[in-house]
Amino acid sequence: MTLSRAQAFQFVSTLVNQLQALGDRKDEILTFMPELRQAILDTLSNACTGESSLTPAHAKEILKLALLGVRQTKRFTSSAEEAASIWEPSKWSDLSSKLASSDRFKASVGLQAMCKQLVQLLQESNTAGTKASGKQKAATKRKADEVAAEDEGTASSGKKAKHKKARKEKSG
Repeated sequence: MTLSRAQAFQFVSTLVNQLQALGDRKDEILTFMPELRQAILDTLSNACTGESSLTPAHAKEILKLALLGVRQTKRFTSSAEEAASIWEPSKWSDLSSKLASSDRFKASVGLQAMCKQLVQLLQESNTAGTKASGKQKAATKRKADEVAAEDEGTASSGKKAKHKKARKEKSG
């Protein structure tokens, strides 16, 4: 892999990371993602067959770009199926197998794990909307736990406050 290609993927990664700032360009973004997927798959597949001098470290950075691309795609798609049709999980499973059988990459099990992580991301039914509700549920649970702790008795929280004041006096 030449330095210019590595730099190109790094530049694309920076751009993909900023996609949300583009706002209303959903169609352009979703048109670009299959091209990005194919470029990444081709580059990593060629490296497995020895057609390029890609290092495991470069491969990791490229897979990070793929994961970022999947996450961004999920933000712009209306369903997990649409994201999966763009990123084609079966091709990433195939790539994981190629990496495992490649002399250069078989010792880098982290690369195979990243491919599997990408497949898992695509199999999740979470889109941006359901992720938000999941965060809301977690916040609600935390608040419920706090209320339950207060209901058990205010004496315990009072003791904690007194303890903090005492510490401040000692250190001051």
